[in-house]
Amino acid sequence: MRARLIAAGLTTAALLVVGLVPVRADSGPEERKQLVDRRLAVAQAELQESSRRLAAATAAYTAAEAQLPAARAALAAVEGQL
Repeated sequence: MRARLIAAGLTTAALLVVGLVPVRADSGPEERKQLVDRRLAVAQAELQESSRRLAAATAAYTAAEAQLPAARAALAAVEGQL
């Protein structure tokens, strides 16, 4: 669930970045389209990289979470010896 919310936020951020960069007023329609297309391609690449990082972080979190029961049991055993 968290991953989906973060990914949605990244998508929104990427689209905002594309829309925030002004297009020159004296450029023609084709030039503006090419400029927006380039900006969109950059934003999509950044989004893919962010998604890759998010997937790696989610996998690391899940792996760490899976180790918690064993760590808690080991801690309880050590505390029992004190």
